[in-house]
Amino acid sequence: MSRKSKQDKLKKSPLKKIIVSKLFLSPISYSIFNSLFDYEKVFIKWFFYKLYNPIAGEISNRIQGASLIDVGCGEGFLLFEICKRNKEIQLTGVDISRSMIKKARKRAKKLGYKNVSFFVNKPDKIPFEDNIFSHAVSTFSFHLWSEPVLMLNEIYRVLKSNGEFVIYDFNGDDKYEEENLSYIESCVKQAPLFIKRIVIEDARWDYTMFGIYDIDEVEEIIKKSLFKTVDIRVKGICGSGDNFLIEARLRK
Repeated sequence: MSRKSKQDKLKKSPLKKIIVSKLFLSPISYSIFNSLFDYEKVFIKWFFYKLYNPIAGEISNRIQGASLIDVGCGEGFLLFEICKRNKEIQLTGVDISRSMIKKARKRAKKLGYKNVSFFVNKPDKIPFEDNIFSHAVSTFSFHLWSEPVLMLNEIYRVLKSNGEFVIYDFNGDDKYEEENLSYIESCVKQAPLFIKRIVIEDARWDYTMFGIYDIDEVEEIIKKSLFKTVDIRVKGICGSGDNFLIEARLRK
């Protein structure tokens, strides 16, 4: 079932589910959630840390002495992992959540990282001039973008000539849904029950209610943007199997 099919199915769902979906996916509720809960303890420590580590290593090795913007950076954990490995890269994070950016700035100051900064962005606007960054990355947020083509064009705008943008996101192909959900569950099996349920239910919601993109859908969206050079594939990470992630490399 494609993402569109899942969204159409959701529209036919009981009103309660539709209301919950709208509330859950809104930027306001996203900010409220992150004000009430410690995002690091809920998601990073028990799940995303395992994914950020290898991605941070890959990025650090590839872009020596460059500038990188992380779109949908959350509290900045990917950028902090990159900082540990390479303090020569100029790092910038943007996110629609003010509460997350506030926490990211606070953590950067606490850690003493001078080469990383954070800014709030709109769903269709990045607050920088043209041709600023040599590289851009997005990890596990692409499927949440309300205006994906507009945001892709914004990333294209702020990239320098021949700049590269890499998308890492979950693979929404129905064939691997249960396999991938099982992997997510295995990542948090040692977590407290409350945290375990939040992580698992959030992942299942994305897969079955809102819909994570499959590789064809990602490619279709990219083709509508200004990016022309695309290398897209599915890959495994951290023992998750061969079909857990979609990786798309886009060149300006």
